[in-house]
Amino acid sequence: MDPVLAQVARSQGGVFTRAQAQQCGYSQQRIRTELGNGRWLVVVPGVYRLAGAPTTWTSRVWAGLLAAGPGSVLAGRAAGRMHRIDGVPGYVQIEVAVPANRRPRRSTSARVAAVPLDRADVTRRAGIPILSSSRTVVDLARTEPLDVGLRIVGDALRTGVVNPARLADRLEAGRGRKGVARARRAVQLADPALESVLEGELFELLHAAGLVVVPQFEVVRFGLFIARLDFAIEELQLGFEADGYGSHSTRPAFERDRERNALLQLAGWTTVSFTATQIRQRPSWVQNVATRMEATRRTTLGEVPDVCCG
Repeated sequence: MDPVLAQVARSQGGVFTRAQAQQCGYSQQRIRTELGNGRWLVVVPGVYRLAGAPTTWTSRVWAGLLAAGPGSVLAGRAAGRMHRIDGVPGYVQIEVAVPANRRPRRSTSARVAAVPLDRADVTRRAGIPILSSSRTVVDLARTEPLDVGLRIVGDALRTGVVNPARLADRLEAGRGRKGVARARRAVQLADPALESVLEGELFELLHAAGLVVVPQFEVVRFGLFIARLDFAIEELQLGFEADGYGSHSTRPAFERDRERNALLQLAGWTTVSFTATQIRQRPSWVQNVATRMEATRRTTLGEVPDVCCG
C-alpha cells in the first residue's frame, strides 16, 4: 500500500476516501482491484476501510465524517462526550455537522445536518474535527430538555470546559436559531459553583419546587467555619445535601460526616440529605420532602422568640 495513503488511513482510524486514494496515485482500476481482492472494504459508498483494521468508535466517527464530505465536524452528544462533559446523555447514532452552504450527503453511519459554522466553532480533539466546546454546549442546551441542558451547562462551567464569556458569544452568534431561548435560560440558571453533576440535578429539583436556595453556602458561627452546605436557605437555617455514595463510603468520611452534622446542629441548623437514587429515581418525593421541610422550619422558627436582638 502506498505509504502516504497508509499514514492517512492510520490517522483516520483505518478509514479513507476514494478521493484520498486518488490523490495518492490510485487509479479507478487499481481501486477496484484493491476492493476485489479484499484488501480494502467498503464502509459506505466512496469510503473504505483497510482489511484487518478494527471497527472502533474512532473509525465509526471518521466514516461518518468522510461520508458527509469536506468541512464535516463531529457534533451533538458525541461531541459533548468527547469534550468530557458530564451529564451528556448517551447516544446511538453519531451526529455530524456540515457548513450551511453545503448540501449534506445522506449517510447510514451518521445523522448529518447543514448548520451555520464559523471558524471559531471548529477545533480538533485527538485529530478529529469537532465543534468547539462552547458551540457544543450551546447546541446541546438548544436541543435537549431544559433539565438536561442545565446539567450540561453547569458541569461544563464547573470543570472549565467552557467559560461564561465564550458561552455568551456563542449564544449571540446563534440568535434567531431554534432553541436559543432555552439555551440562554439554561446558561442563566446554571451555577459553576456546583461541585458535582448530582448537585446540579438536586438544584434543578429544588428550583422547580419553588425553593430559593444558595449554592455552596458556608456556615460560620462565632467567626469559626462549621461546614459548607450544597444548598441553603439562610434565614431558615435549613440546608440540603446531595450525597453520592463514593464520597461518604469510607470510615474516615463517615467519621467526618458525623462530626460535621453535630456541629451544624449545635449551630442551630437542620440539614436534609438526598441520595443519588432518590434524586434520580424519586424526584417528586425529593421535592415533597424539601418543601415540607421548608414549611416546617418556617413554622418552627416563627414560634421561637428572637433572642439575638434582645
